[in-house]
Amino acid sequence: MIPVSKQGYYTKLFTIGAIWNWMAAGTFILGYRLIFPVLGMPPPVYPAFFLMFLGLCFIFGNGYHWVSRDLGRNHGIVKLGIIGKLIVFGGLTWAGLTGQVSPILIAPGVVDLVFAVLYLGFLRNVTTSEV
Repeated sequence: MIPVSKQGYYTKLFTIGAIWNWMAAGTFILGYRLIFPVLGMPPPVYPAFFLMFLGLCFIFGNGYHWVSRDLGRNHGIVKLGIIGKLIVFGGLTWAGLTGQVSPILIAPGVVDLVFAVLYLGFLRNVTTSEV
């Protein structure tokens, strides 16, 4: 059970997390052909794999929305989200530092790192509240 004082905060956190994922996925799904040249990057060699990744990003947004609607359930989605966001942070940071993607793309990775930390706080709060 989540303390009543934190319920509104966590509802907003997961709602904002859902919107972040939906916007990131939607922006690149619809605009990657324009965005990549602006960032000085060639388009993906195999767009199908890139678009599948973005589809999963969008689906995770749905998961965060579900968590926001019922904070007592779907904690597995939160755990997977933490892992995924840490992978995105590490991947974008590594790719940005090695010149594989525009260094500006490290910034969204940092946002994902912040969400991962906040989601971990949610899980710790839930665990300590249930004891």
